[in-house]
Amino acid sequence: MKSMIHDIKQAIEAAENTDQRDQLINHLSRAYLYRDIDQCIELSDNLIRNRPNKDLISRRAYLNLGAAYLLKEDFTKALANYREAFKDCHDPYIQLRTFMALGYCYDKINMDQEAIYYQEQALSLATKLEDPSAIAAIFNNLANSYAQIKQYDLALSFLDQAMTLARDHKLSNIQAYLYVSLCRNQLMQGRVDQLDTYFYGIESLIDGDNEMWFVGITQCLKACYQLYLENYDLASVYFDIGLDILLTEDQAMYLGLSYREFIFSLIKLGLKSQANHHLQAFESYIKKKDDLLSRIAFYRTAVDLYSSTQDLKALSFYQMAYQEAKSEVISHLATFS
Repeated sequence: MKSMIHDIKQAIEAAENTDQRDQLINHLSRAYLYRDIDQCIELSDNLIRNRPNKDLISRRAYLNLGAAYLLKEDFTKALANYREAFKDCHDPYIQLRTFMALGYCYDKINMDQEAIYYQEQALSLATKLEDPSAIAAIFNNLANSYAQIKQYDLALSFLDQAMTLARDHKLSNIQAYLYVSLCRNQLMQGRVDQLDTYFYGIESLIDGDNEMWFVGITQCLKACYQLYLENYDLASVYFDIGLDILLTEDQAMYLGLSYREFIFSLIKLGLKSQANHHLQAFESYIKKKDDLLSRIAFYRTAVDLYSSTQDLKALSFYQMAYQEAKSEVISHLATFS
């Protein structure tokens, strides 16, 4: 990734005209998406400011902003930028990336059929564009949606297809993230028999110095694994390290997901007092973050916990909060239909 950024910067300096330079700036912004989100946002903002007429190049800058704000779990800004890119646009790449984002948002509010619908629309476009990285990413997204409705074998089939594609095209970052999804697929089933293999796969593919957010995700998954091995102190150490990395890297999307997975594992193992402790920590983070998608992840986790403890008063409160937040998300998403 570091050499890619260096190469793009050199190409920008050698650009023959403004359009060529701005196209390369879009590539540079995308390259910074997981490495330095604030740099990604700054590059895209500046490009849009310098191209007041909304053409294809500026629309792709809006796409990059949408993706960056989605990673930061700033739902309102993410949707606003995707809307700017998507409105009255027939470019298949922009449609593809917008459909993937919509599928992700519907997945976050547990509207699985809608999530699957948009990912399938994206898959059709990615296939026409012959974009292997997009196809592999969409297979991963479909796997996540099917795992949510407990169709674990179908989810695994999509992950296998994605892994084959990623290996054939040497897409190492996507391969690493597919191993993350394989870990999650197992943990959702309460299984850990393949996790050592998956962790080895992740660590053999990532650059720990330049992809610390990936290290953070992996540490949190290892924490869940240690819970199943009854190594509770070690689990806490892994989880604290993972959260600290994700906070430092400003990866709100993965931080909320990691909280949810860790608490889910505690609930599944019957460790409900520990689950409640971490739920309170999750709530403290949400109060500082105060974003719609982050709150929804918290409400869903609270519903899971209080369903298991039969705390009907708390369950009713969080079910209502979840439904209100979900309705708000749906109202925003409806503007794309």
